[in-house]
Amino acid sequence: MNSVPNDLKSLIKYIVTYQSHKTKNLVTKFDTLKKSTVTVLMHRRGRFQKHFFHSSVIGLASVGVISMGVFGNDAVLSNSFPGVGGQDPRIIQTFDPNASGTFLNSLIDFKTDVSQKPRSEILEYEVKSGETVSEIAQKFNIDVDTIKWANDLSSVQTVKPGDKLKILPVSGVSVTVKSGDTIQSISKKYQASAQGILDFPFNDIPDDQNLKVGQTLIVPDGVPPQSVAPAKPKVQPQYVASGPTSPSFN
Repeated sequence: MNSVPNDLKSLIKYIVTYQSHKTKNLVTKFDTLKKSTVTVLMHRRGRFQKHFFHSSVIGLASVGVISMGVFGNDAVLSNSFPGVGGQDPRIIQTFDPNASGTFLNSLIDFKTDVSQKPRSEILEYEVKSGETVSEIAQKFNIDVDTIKWANDLSSVQTVKPGDKLKILPVSGVSVTVKSGDTIQSISKKYQASAQGILDFPFNDIPDDQNLKVGQTLIVPDGVPPQSVAPAKPKVQPQYVASGPTSPSFN
């Protein structure tokens, strides 16, 4: 007679062997079934596609309808049926055009936002009675110096009603290209960014950056070069020589 430990070992070994054989047979049968199914589907592909799609859609719709009442506490259909439940809180029951409240005021906005696009051209503006250069600059969203430089004004106080002013699209200066001018030389002369000149959308600059003589460029944030006043001659001091004949010796 074998001992108990040996019997347990034999039993465990038998169970493991038996289970491995069963698993192997199950896997073999499953693989055979899978191959047969794939063969049939590939041979008859297209015949079952419509049925599969229809069954999938019907199944999803059924799950949605069934779960609506299970997980949603009160179903939408039951609440909206006449005589059942109260007013659906998800629907605003009002037709008052002047209705107000926290909910409506936070969601309804009847204002139309007008996009501010930059102008492409230099305007000619006629000064109206009572207007100042500062008000005109604020109206066109540019600074006062831009209007002074574009119109060669010595002072903003010299503007009077009826005067025609050139209004640039942005703050800066307007430049007429001369022979030999380049983007770099213009940006250096007017203390501006060369990239800013290139990026201004309405400057007609070719890809090779060769400027045409006579074309007009807008130099954003440019400053005209200050004219240097001629140096005044120094007044030479005059000395009067003193001698025995001068009055100081008398």
